[in-house]
Amino acid sequence: MIGTNYHACIKLDKLLELTLKGTDSFLEDDEGRQLTESEIYQLVKNEKANGFIYFCGCEHRDKEGRCLGHNSTK
Repeated sequence: MIGTNYHACIKLDKLLELTLKGTDSFLEDDEGRQLTESEIYQLVKNEKANGFIYFCGCEHRDKEGRCLGHNSTK
C-alpha cells in the first residue's frame, strides 16, 4: 500500500514553554543523546532565525517548519 508518512512537529514557543517548565527533553542528537536545556534554547533561536515557527526533525519542511510528508510503500 502506498501512502504518506509525516514527522511529528511542535511549535517552537511550546518547546520553549516545556523547557522552561523543566520538562525532560524528548529531543536527541544524532548519537541519541538527550539535548540539554541550553542546546534547546539555541535550537529554537536558530529555527526562528530561519523563519520557522515549528520544529520538525526532518529536512522536508514547509516555510513554517512542518513536515511536508514522505512517500511510503508500506
